[in-house]
Amino acid sequence: MKSISFRKLLLSCLLALGAVTPAPAANNASVEINHRDTRAEIRTQLLKYTPVGCSSKEVVAFLKTRLLKKGDPEPIIRNHGATGPSAEASSTKGVKSIKLDLGDYLESPILLTLSPPLPFREALMAQWAFDANDKLVGLFLDRKLEP
Repeated sequence: MKSISFRKLLLSCLLALGAVTPAPAANNASVEINHRDTRAEIRTQLLKYTPVGCSSKEVVAFLKTRLLKKGDPEPIIRNHGATGPSAEASSTKGVKSIKLDLGDYLESPILLTLSPPLPFREALMAQWAFDANDKLVGLFLDRKLEP
């Protein structure tokens, strides 16, 4: 009888220890954005790392450690809400924002074959919008065609 209760006690202790074992370290690998994805797909991907309700400090930390490349400019928290076409129609522009250029891409290589060649690039911009309590309320993505 004692051996059964000892086994139960040992099993309970092992289960309890398993419950408090620290989780594996978070994956800190770089996040790669595929510029060919739709804005909705890119937004969904970014919101996995910077969910609505997180602080501007958490967004800046994510950008610095996971998204920005060496030599990229530091993200700046601006004292105005999000701007641009995707933010215009939104009620969640916020009162502060972080704007980040996610890259400039050749919109279509076929444009280089025209006479004269038209090297139009497409710029992909992301903006994180924060409320007065420094909580993320919106993420906006815009594409802009540039000569």
